Amino acid sequence: MTAQAEEPPTPSRDEHTRTSPMLVPRRNYTDPGLYEEERVKIFRRTWQLVCHTSELPEAGSYRTARIAGEPVAVWRGTDGVIRGFHNACTHRGVEVLLGAKGTCPGSVKCMYHAWAFSDKGDLIGVPFPRAYGEGLDKSEYGLTPVKVAEFAGLVFAAIDPAVENFEDYLGEAARYLREFMADTEVIGRARWDYPGNWKLWTDNFRDNYHPQFLHRMIADGRGGMQPGRNYELASGHSMLTFPAYGGFNIEKYAAGLSAELGENLTLTVEDSASRGHTAQEQEARLAAWERDVRHGNTIFAVFPNFDLQYDADGTSIFLEVATPLDLDRTVVELIILGKVGESAAERKRRLETGADSQGSWGKITADDLEASVRAQSGLRGTSLATSHMGRGLKPGKVGDKFDEYSLRCFHKLWNSYINEEPIVLEKGLVHE
Repeated sequence: MTAQAEEPPTPSRDEHTRTSPMLVPRRNYTDPGLYEEERVKIFRRTWQLVCHTSELPEAGSYRTARIAGEPVAVWRGTDGVIRGFHNACTHRGVEVLLGAKGTCPGSVKCMYHAWAFSDKGDLIGVPFPRAYGEGLDKSEYGLTPVKVAEFAGLVFAAIDPAVENFEDYLGEAARYLREFMADTEVIGRARWDYPGNWKLWTDNFRDNYHPQFLHRMIADGRGGMQPGRNYELASGHSMLTFPAYGGFNIEKYAAGLSAELGENLTLTVEDSASRGHTAQEQEARLAAWERDVRHGNTIFAVFPNFDLQYDADGTSIFLEVATPLDLDRTVVELIILGKVGESAAERKRRLETGADSQGSWGKITADDLEASVRAQSGLRGTSLATSHMGRGLKPGKVGDKFDEYSLRCFHKLWNSYINEEPIVLEKGLVHE
């Protein structure tokens, strides 16, 4: 008889949620029980990005989303106010605002039994009401509200009515988000899903150790190592920043692509933004970035699942939101932004740049998807209990771009939410 390997002992709850963030338990990505805890303790208690105000351009405009697995909607009223609701009829639970987006000025009727609700959420109409007699008080059957915060043109929603003030939630990250989002509007969206845990995606956009290897062709095309910094911000938020070199060595990129495809390619560049910059221009950009990181390219992450990527030279501005559908299934939404009033040609270039690099088929995202899917498979193994996130352990909150301050601050706060510890905000407030 062949001896069967024994299953490793299941760690206690404390063992797999209170480990130092330097060593992250792999069960955090594969344990169904922990996933359910995340849904209740993190996604119900945090602010979630739904849309940009430019996507609600007129009275009646709405966008739908799922938060902690629940359907929600944000809806602009005839008074101009954006309100949020659980997107479920109070009669039988059918979703009332249909599709990802739409327009219902003033009111909406449920498709099932035609109960009607105003854009303030009030129940205003019930067919054949006499049959209910005195048993139906319409004031008690309005749509259930969710909290909404508008900030720098972004619309966030939160299910927990006790969620903290949004600017307190952002802490020191607020000023950066306000500046990066100034004068922007949405010009395109894309979405895809992958068979992996949502934290693999949030880890990825907080990690700058991988691009030199996973995105080798892009890294080689830049013609050299780029400096950068990794910042731990308050409340689980973080920032990666680099000088706005903007340079791209098209010859090196063509050589790498030729080697990959086994063909001799010749590429030409018409867009001057894609050409390499002179040494003098690069030195000036480096000096500007060293004076103020806002003169650089930035990857800005907001806990738990939202990031903004901003190029200081205006090449691209986009958002990503990673929403868990299940323990090992995540949907990613890419939101491409443009500047208000820019030309049609500039808008076209932004869309092409965003799709080419950040779409699910793009030069960067296709690599990240492959790594995430393979990571989910590998994390299910029992050979090792933890993943290592210990690069850059000097005191403080700032390190080299290859350091992992931003990853550790995420996992520290994740631990606090899962263990229901008080969440201490930047301004000294405590969210119990």
